[in-house]
Amino acid sequence: MNKIIQWIIGAVAGIALILSLNGLVSNNQSVPTNLGGEGDTNLTNLVLSGTLSTTGTATIGSSGTAVAQLNYGSCQLQPDSATIAASTTARVTCHASNWSAGQAAFSALTGITSSSKIVASLSTTTAGSTFEGLVLTGVTASTTAGFIETRISNQTGTTYTWPVTGSASGTMQYIGIK
Repeated sequence: MNKIIQWIIGAVAGIALILSLNGLVSNNQSVPTNLGGEGDTNLTNLVLSGTLSTTGTATIGSSGTAVAQLNYGSCQLQPDSATIAASTTARVTCHASNWSAGQAAFSALTGITSSSKIVASLSTTTAGSTFEGLVLTGVTASTTAGFIETRISNQTGTTYTWPVTGSASGTMQYIGIK
């Protein structure tokens, strides 16, 4: 697995833990000061199971940024044009549903807004056999809630033609952070 994705998964798990503990405090429930043992205020070897949820924000580290929400998943790539010329970059939208050429409406991704910070990677199945030549060079939340805008560079050495439906064009994995 890609080391960046492993790091992101670890960060998400850490944030989930902090958000869950934050939820205990914000609901006026006490958090034991000896979770790690008699008089120990450090958490070590903590195992949590079940569903964890909270409201509010969590900050990791003394200089961290408050995080209020994480959304992640896979989205369908939908190019603005049918081709990307060799050595150029094109805008590609990512949304929740498969699509067909000429389709007017698309399904939005849950929880993604214009203020979301997006971390993403192309799937290994994106665009079939030329995946290795397509490079994700930029990603941002769209100004339209529920959509992610990407910039994909064609490094295949030839004009790339997108397949005509979303299921064939490929997917992207993303994490949206607010």
